[in-house]
Amino acid sequence: MCSRPRWGLLTLPVRVFCYFVAAGCLFGLPAEYSLAAPSGDTETLATVGDSVITVQEYAMALRSEARRRFYHFNPPEEEMAAFRREVADQLIERTLLVQEAKRRGLRADRKSVDQQMQVIRARVEKGNAQQHAGEAFWAALRKQIEQEQLIEKLREQERLKISPTDDQLRDFYRNNPDKFTEPERLRVSVILLQVNPSSPPTAWDAARREAQQLLERLDKGADFAELARLHSSEASGANGGDMGYVHKGMLSLEVEQALAEKQPGEVTAPLTVLEGIALFKLTDRQPARLADYEAVRSRVSGLWVSAEEQRTWQALIADLRSTTTVKIEEKYLTPG
Repeated sequence: MCSRPRWGLLTLPVRVFCYFVAAGCLFGLPAEYSLAAPSGDTETLATVGDSVITVQEYAMALRSEARRRFYHFNPPEEEMAAFRREVADQLIERTLLVQEAKRRGLRADRKSVDQQMQVIRARVEKGNAQQHAGEAFWAALRKQIEQEQLIEKLREQERLKISPTDDQLRDFYRNNPDKFTEPERLRVSVILLQVNPSSPPTAWDAARREAQQLLERLDKGADFAELARLHSSEASGANGGDMGYVHKGMLSLEVEQALAEKQPGEVTAPLTVLEGIALFKLTDRQPARLADYEAVRSRVSGLWVSAEEQRTWQALIADLRSTTTVKIEEKYLTPG
């Protein structure tokens, strides 16, 4: 079984966080995550400028991230050291962004935070996990919600700085043709001789013989559309078997490969598909083509803005890292 999807500490939606809280997922750290820390909640993992990240915050982050990402909440032993360092790095990054948000005068919406806390408390109580959640936990949770709000407000402030010119969009369009190229389209008709998947081999053989007979009639000049109306079990039979235009991925690989060798007007040999035995006729082939800029301008703009948002956000983080003193207690990053 593969590992669980990873959201990351900086973008974790509160609704997801609420789920794990309500399920009791933030309690009971496995032995592998023991921090071997001195007693007390104020031991320091790292100082970031004038802010402190405590070992307690780090422990909670390790728990929640491990439970989201790994099957049985337990990363492989060879990944443990990298995992611990990655979580610490995320906490440092979050702290830097929160500091920058506050420096710009941004503030969390207290009313919104209170409402989210009420929702979480209600879910925890409903899940009978209230006895596990002490005041230290609630304080840490409130802090995280406030920090998420500040970071989102900072993101929004950065987004407002992004306003592409038409020249920038046209350059992006020219430099990324693959993103705006319409795939090859095929117009296909089909005659399907339906066979239940659980039918014995004799039923499949009979359908295959019938399909071969139909193909021989087609080779002698019979009309495909007429045979489709008479013999096809597919819904398109009423329209002479016409399936309209399809693109890559809509048909099975075997059918796509057979059609790739055909010219418009040609019919494939009988092919086995999930529903039975089928004959496919290629009616038209429209090659892949680059969409006109004006037709896809809104998509160009959306992709450009998304890429620019990511670039400027990472640039901001890099700048904050380069101008802020960060000190880490390495002993807490080593498994043991």
